[in-house]
Amino acid sequence: MKKTYPIFFLIIIMSILSGCSKLTSSKEVTRLFLANNNAEGYPTSVACDEFARLVKERTNGRIIIETYHNSVLADEPSCIEQIQVGGIDFARVGVATLAKYDDSLNALQLPYLYRDEEHMWNVLNGEIGQSFLNSETLKEKGIMGLAWYTGGSRNFYNTHKEIHTPEDLVGMKVRVLESKLNMGMVSAMGGEPKPMNFADVYNALEKGTLDAAENNWASYISSSHYKVAKYITVDEHLRIPEIIIASKKSMEKLSEEDQKIIAECAKESTDTQLKLWKNYEEESVKTAEEAGCHITYLTADQVSLFQKSVENLYETEAATYKDIIDAIAAVK
Repeated sequence: MKKTYPIFFLIIIMSILSGCSKLTSSKEVTRLFLANNNAEGYPTSVACDEFARLVKERTNGRIIIETYHNSVLADEPSCIEQIQVGGIDFARVGVATLAKYDDSLNALQLPYLYRDEEHMWNVLNGEIGQSFLNSETLKEKGIMGLAWYTGGSRNFYNTHKEIHTPEDLVGMKVRVLESKLNMGMVSAMGGEPKPMNFADVYNALEKGTLDAAENNWASYISSSHYKVAKYITVDEHLRIPEIIIASKKSMEKLSEEDQKIIAECAKESTDTQLKLWKNYEEESVKTAEEAGCHITYLTADQVSLFQKSVENLYETEAATYKDIIDAIAAVK
């Protein structure tokens, strides 16, 4: 098992010493832990706090969810491991990380899978999205899906020039998420994929060991990447949703009524996250404009060139998810 941060064990010990067990079924307060790797004040972090507030309100204070942001409890992979054994009760994680436990989630990470943001939410709020939340594969591994959050659309940004077509990426060293699918995407477009810890990207862009990276607007600004990579192309190649997950062991210690309340509150917190994300994204674009960044908005024909460049990925990396992909395409 991967190493988790010492503060997690300190929290457990303090809870026991205080005489209030982490999970109780009597009149005592039930305290649960939610882990999130985003910083305080980030849209997903505020939404997690809203989830906790709603649960406390609906249970009249019987259940208190303590939220820990900024990877205080552990990084995402370690959080999921703790979720499996009930060491952490809830976590906000990216689908890319969770796909290790249910590889069908890879279908949600294909480039240009969704027509737009509305299409993605029609998918996630419908039968397809609910089937992933109810995944028996995840449940067998001790994980339950509760609600979806947006991760925004991901775009390319670089230190050299405007990008209008895949040919403009040829020869560029591009930081990507460490997955076969994402590396394949950049390779198909002509770039040279470079998996790298996100914390190291700023220095790599500044020093020239990276030419480009790709991420959502919020991360482009909050990481200060816009200060060293002034060219951003709004191609929206990926929309990778995020998810609130729960420990099956922890949930099963609660009454059915309380489990229902928690699931409902998690889904309600999505509205908060979406509103905050939209505002955050608008402010991010404004910050980039004021900083003198070169923002390239692609035409439909230019987007089509990027889409065509990755068509083979659907055959080489996603053939086993064809039924899911077809179902997503059919959603209006």
